[in-house]
Amino acid sequence: ETIPVGEPVSLVIFVADSVGITAVEVGVDGTTNNFVADGQTVAVFRTEWTPAEAGTFDVTVTAENVDGRLTTTNVLTITVSEDS
Repeated sequence: ETIPVGEPVSLVIFVADSVGITAVEVGVDGTTNNFVADGQTVAVFRTEWTPAEAGTFDVTVTAENVDGRLTTTNVLTITVSEDS
């Protein structure tokens, strides 16, 4: 599916870690949103991104667990077009 320029995109991020999550960073097109997880083993975060231009954009998620271990993943690629 292609998203038109200027249309907000809702992102729902699900993270899990058996020892607990302390922080999550969601990045897309140079914009990041940071969330605090307070040691939960499962957490869901919601954020919104509005594309300003056409192109292909990767959504990345970095999670830190209570042991300080970081895991980064590319969870989604969004295609944005000038046409709706």
